[in-house]
Amino acid sequence: MGSISYGLDLEQDLATRTKTNPYITDFKLFRGHEGEMLPIMGGIHTSIDISEAEDNLLNVGGKDWLHYFEKDEWPFDPTDPILYNYKQTGRDIALVVKDILDTTLAQPNSLALTYTLAAVGQLVNYKIEPADTEKILSKLDELSKIAPGFDFEITHDRIFKLYAPQKTRTLTGFALKQGHNIENLHYTENGPQASKLRGFAQATTRLGYVVDDPAQTAYRRLVESVEFSDVTDANSLQEKTIAEASRMAAPAIEFSCSFVNYDNDLNFWGEVTLGDKIHVQGDLGYDMIDDYFRFVGIEVAPTDEGDEQIDLTFDNGTLAL
Repeated sequence: MGSISYGLDLEQDLATRTKTNPYITDFKLFRGHEGEMLPIMGGIHTSIDISEAEDNLLNVGGKDWLHYFEKDEWPFDPTDPILYNYKQTGRDIALVVKDILDTTLAQPNSLALTYTLAAVGQLVNYKIEPADTEKILSKLDELSKIAPGFDFEITHDRIFKLYAPQKTRTLTGFALKQGHNIENLHYTENGPQASKLRGFAQATTRLGYVVDDPAQTAYRRLVESVEFSDVTDANSLQEKTIAEASRMAAPAIEFSCSFVNYDNDLNFWGEVTLGDKIHVQGDLGYDMIDDYFRFVGIEVAPTDEGDEQIDLTFDNGTLAL
């Protein structure tokens, strides 16, 4: 989820309650040069702060549109407790997401979103009990983690998008290189999640499948279990367990890099979006980095000289957006 923090001089036209009121007003962040402004993020103002120590400055905070679902729950009518009872067997996971959006956003004063969700070929069993108080974003996160998973986002113009199994593309015309446009590298490797994976079908405790990954010979015994809510037959369970075992056996690699975009001369904003795989090259002294990695996070702040300090987070496909 994205967030924003910015300051406004109290003399500016934007520094009014009608334009910054938390949870009443919205924002849209643009980036670029005059005449070529790109919308980067949209969302909800969530806070304002005025301090006498900061003369004539209004500090405004906001979060992107996904934050709305941190504040929303499955509807409940106490006069008809089972009205919103939801139970599905063997329904496509993307259509379950659509059902959740359809029902919650149909309530009065809900966020106006646009979405077109089609089946992605992954069937699940899913239910929501009456008077369920779990936040909608938590439900979406939970569904997105059911193997093989999916990514989701709400764009700056309030379009909900789902990407199965992952939002990604490979950029061949853009590269980050240590000593060229990277100033600092921070690398973390935590090894694999598992070398032995036990897969189970949620529908029956009698259906299971175990995979010993080749990593078993390189690492000590690392055992995990996964329940597949959509599996009802042995062939499907075997297929899904093998695929998940391969993913979990890969060492979890995460690293961040920083660079200063001097005079905004790097066309980063027009080229790269979250989920893209970017060629990164660097020498850590311990190991070499020279591969395509998935871009999963960004933090931007101004420098004292007026340039941009950009911190990027990458991984090898193990982190969600």
